[in-house]
Amino acid sequence: MLALSAYDTYLDQLFDVMKRFTGALTQAGIEYGVIGGMAVFLHVNERDTMAARLTRDIDAAVERADLPAIIRAVEPFGFTHQHVDGADTLVDTPNRRREAQSTSFSWMKKSVPGTWSPYRIFHLLCRHRMAF
Repeated sequence: MLALSAYDTYLDQLFDVMKRFTGALTQAGIEYGVIGGMAVFLHVNERDTMAARLTRDIDAAVERADLPAIIRAVEPFGFTHQHVDGADTLVDTPNRRREAQSTSFSWMKKSVPGTWSPYRIFHLLCRHRMAF
């Protein structure tokens, strides 16, 4: 039962991070798309809850030109901008102070023109210490 409780706590924390981030972008009128493992989890969970698996990250697509506006929009929601190892990163500041959770967002360069060509992909990594 402890494992289930820890997983529920992990899910709550991960969804809180996602809600704060997407809420900040929505409030600022910045377009984004949730993609990757979280998008797959949400899709599968609607059809078969027991088959849904969640990765430890949240991926989203955003306009590259929106980076300055994104940085301004997320600060009131507890995220701060850092440039680490050549990548722009947003850190979930409240959780950074606790060793239990570290959250960061990283943008990757644009890829092939086409489907997501005007977008940069960012990666939200959430690491939690979970007691199982």
